[in-house]
Amino acid sequence: MAAELGEVARRYLEEVVGMGDLPGLQELVAPDCVWHVAPEAEPIVGVERHRQFLAAYLGLVGEIRIKVEDTIVEGNRVAARWTAREKSENGGSFTGMSMFRLENGKIAEVWSTWDTFAAMQAASGPFALDQLAITL
Repeated sequence: MAAELGEVARRYLEEVVGMGDLPGLQELVAPDCVWHVAPEAEPIVGVERHRQFLAAYLGLVGEIRIKVEDTIVEGNRVAARWTAREKSENGGSFTGMSMFRLENGKIAEVWSTWDTFAAMQAASGPFALDQLAITL
C-alpha cells in the first residue's frame, strides 16, 4: 500500500506538473482536492481550479521536468522532495517539497512549496516581483 501511495505522488509531480499532463489530474486527484500553495493566500479547491492554476504557472515558468528525489510514506500521507529542471538550452533548476494526503487512492489534499525565485530565474532570467502573482 505504501508503494502505491508513493507512486500516486510521484506521478502527480513528474507527469502532471512536470510534463504538463493536465488531463492526468482526473485520474490522480479527488474532485474536491484542496491544494495549499504559496503564494496563494487561500487554498485552491477542486480539480478545475487546480488545473487552471497549474496551466497558469507552467505558462509562466515554461517547460519543466520534475524528478522526485525522495518520498516518505506514513499512513495515508506522502512527503516528496523534488527537483525541477527547465528544458531550454540554458535551463536552470529549482527544488521543492510537497506533502500529500490521499483518500481511496487519490490525492485529497496537497501542501506544496518551492524556491519561487530560482524557478523564475530558471525560466527567464531576472524578473520583476509583480510576475509572481497568478490570478484565477
